[in-house]
Amino acid sequence: MNTPHTSTDPAAPFKPALQRFLSAKDLRERCGITYTRMHLTRLEAAGKFPKRFYPTPGRCAWIEQEIAEWQMERVANRDVELCKPVNAIVRSKAGSRSAAK
Repeated sequence: MNTPHTSTDPAAPFKPALQRFLSAKDLRERCGITYTRMHLTRLEAAGKFPKRFYPTPGRCAWIEQEIAEWQMERVANRDVELCKPVNAIVRSKAGSRSAAK
């Protein structure tokens, strides 16, 4: 019986863990990320979302582990001021405008 090599020997051959790739459809259906492709592009460019890659020409994908880490980071930071409800942000901006007059 062949068992996978689990030795901690540094000379042992490296066996990388397989990564799952997610399509845009998978982001919506499996991860609940319903952003448009354009919004995803903007977030990626700003460094606020994992970057896509192209496993084959014309096919983009994201690495499942990176998406999961991004989601966990969002949950962990949900109490940060930047994640205030939109109406609180609008009220604070409106208050600063009236104070400026």
